[in-house]
Order: sequence, then C-alpha cells, then structure tokens
Amino acid sequence: MKHTIFSVLMITFLMIGAAPGDDRDSNRQSLESHWSKNEPFGHNIPRGLKTDGLRDVRDQLAAAGITVERGRTDVIIPQKDIGTDRGFVGSLVKFPNGDIQVKAGKTQLRSNDAGRTWRPVKSQFQLYPCRTADGVTLQFTGRTTDGRPPHKLHPSERPGLVQRSAELIRSADSGLTETAESAIIFMPSQCKMLVMNHGRIVELPDGSLLSHGYATFEEDPIVTYDTWVMKIGRIHVKKFQKNRVVVIHSDDGGRTWHYRATVAFDATRHTRKRILGFAEPDMVALSSGELLCFMRTVAGGGIRPLHMSTSHDGGMTWSHADPVADRGVSPCVIEMSSGLIVLGYGRPMNWLAFSPDGGQTWLGHFQFYMGAKGWDSWNQLALEEVAPATLLVTYARLDPTATIGTKERRRGDLMGTYFTVKWEKQQ
Repeated sequence: MKHTIFSVLMITFLMIGAAPGDDRDSNRQSLESHWSKNEPFGHNIPRGLKTDGLRDVRDQLAAAGITVERGRTDVIIPQKDIGTDRGFVGSLVKFPNGDIQVKAGKTQLRSNDAGRTWRPVKSQFQLYPCRTADGVTLQFTGRTTDGRPPHKLHPSERPGLVQRSAELIRSADSGLTETAESAIIFMPSQCKMLVMNHGRIVELPDGSLLSHGYATFEEDPIVTYDTWVMKIGRIHVKKFQKNRVVVIHSDDGGRTWHYRATVAFDATRHTRKRILGFAEPDMVALSSGELLCFMRTVAGGGIRPLHMSTSHDGGMTWSHADPVADRGVSPCVIEMSSGLIVLGYGRPMNWLAFSPDGGQTWLGHFQFYMGAKGWDSWNQLALEEVAPATLLVTYARLDPTATIGTKERRRGDLMGTYFTVKWEKQQ
C-alpha cells in the first residue's frame, strides 16, 4: 500500500485541457452562467464586473514590451491526496537552489526541475518565504510558541510595549533540513491583535529583516457591515474593528522583532470605501531598494480595491495607499529576473497584473481562472519564477459539482498554471 501511494505522488502533473480565460468566446459563454447571477455571493457584486481574459489585454502589454503566453495547466495535488475539508491557499515556495515546494492538506511535494516531476516531502515551509543573500530561508508559520492564543498580545516587561511569540522556520540548505524556533515580537501597548499568517519576510540592503502583519490598535474604529456574506452563502449583519497593516523589523536574524511603522490604516467609521480597513498584505523588496506593500480592503462578499504603498527608507515611512486593482484578496507579488514585477490577486476570479516601472503603473490585468462557483476555493494564489521567464501560479480549484453549504464545497484540487513572461525594456 505504501509503495502505491508513493508511486501516485511521484506522477508528473496531470493535464487538464484548454486554458480558460484566454479565449474570448469561451470566456463569454462561461459568463452566461456566471455565479453572481444565481448564487448568494453575488449579493454585493456589481453587475458588469470586469472579466478581461489574456486576449483582451495583449495589446496593452505589447505596448510596454511585455509578452505573456499561457502554458499548460496541471493538477499538482488532486483532492484525494489532500484529505481535508478545509480550504487551502495556493502554497508555493522557492528555495535558493531553485527547488520549489507545494502543499495542500496532508500532502507536500517538492520539485527540482521546475515542476515537471515531484516527490513527497515533509516540511514546515508553505508560503511567503524569505531567501537571504547568504542562502538562508526563513518563514513565519503563523503559530505561537508559548501556548497562548494566536494573534493576541500580552504585557511585556519593557515599558509601553506588549509582545507575542511567533514560530519561525529556518533552513540553511534550501529546505533539505530545517529548524523551528521561537521569535519574540514587540509592539506598542495600544496594539490589541497581530496576525502573522501573511507575514512575508524580506531582506533589506543592510542585511536586516523586515516583515509585515495586520493588526488592530485601540483607536481603530468599530464598524458594522449590513450585508456580510459568509462562504456558505448566509447573509447577516456583522460588527467588527477595522484592521491596519504594520511592518516589524529585526536586526538579529529574526530572533527578535520590533514595530517599525504602520503602512496604512483607516480612521473612517463606515464601510463604503474600505470594508475591512487594510489587511492581508504582501510585500516585495525590489532590486532598486524600494519596498512595495499590497493590501486587501474587502471583506464579507463585497468588492473593494486592492491598495499599494511604497517605502524608500527601509519601511520607516510609507506613501499614501492607492488602489492598483478593482478588487483583491491574498495578493502575491514578485520581481522577475528581468526586473518586471508580477502581481497576483483574487476574488472574484484569479488575476495577474504587471508593472514595468517599479510599481508606478500596473498593466494587463487579466483573469486566468474564473471558477465554476462563487468565491471558488477562496480565489487565493501564489506565484514564483521557476525558470528564466517562466512563471508558475498555484491556486485551488473547487469541485464544480459541489453544493453550497456542504463539506464538499470546501474541497478541490491544487492547480498549477505556467506562463511565459518576457519583457523587452524600452529606452
């Protein structure tokens, strides 16, 4: 039996056919039965919502010297090997030696040939890793190490500060071996909650580390959203405190962290523009030294823009947060070896966008996966450049036969779609 399972996990990707979203006619056909027309998740969704596919944006990309060609879409981990009723993010990790790793439920796979073949592994690395200049890989797991509830902070012996523990995974050999350790995060006493599940770590030019999370401070407003839509389809009133995005800094290799700055907060006491405040960030440290931070503002089944803020001083100060997309949860951003920046985001649908000028402008927003159901598998994704000019995007695909409100509604396959992305820099 063990040999059978191992053989299944060693199988190369399974092909799933034509690439959805790249053909204008098939895209239009899929809109005829679009989920927002017949499911509760359309309750807060405006009619005429943008659904551009790759073909719709080719000319815009070409004008900037960018060509994007869609490659194969594969089932990386099928539902039968995931073994969980919980949803999962499109986990993808790239190590300093070029190996990549994915995880969904109980199955984790590693590849040393850009995803052509996979082998089973056991590892804590899942998402948002940091690859330092000296070859170390670091990642927060989102868990605490002192037995206290996640996200909560407790009094510190240091005046004016509160603290929480955070589990940190470290590897010096590209994930072949790894150790778990406890890091301490110090925050101002007015901080009441700190979520590190989306805590990507980046290395600054001086070798120190910067990470981010989303938090609530005492002064952040409490608001009410009248038509909160749950993922099982139920609509209700919800009262909650708005979030803010913060950055924390470490100058001892990640063992202790200190609050550095608030990237963005929302003092308004309504949900008309930013339902959630700012949350669920991702950040990239550009080769130019600049930092870009992307933040979600939507919650409860609505549509609100994805925002971006820029720092030129290692995260000490940040620009005004401005919209870069009309929607967006779980942003994931990388700088390719060409210098082109690629941004992935979702909900509704899974999207990619590109910046040839360090994040000043964003071009070619297109959806590469619409999904058969509303909020298909949460529309979360991850992306990495797995070979020169080759982008791999991982995401979950819901079972299209699943019935809303059932356990099957939370099941699906971990998918991988490849794109060839080339950029001819214009003078």
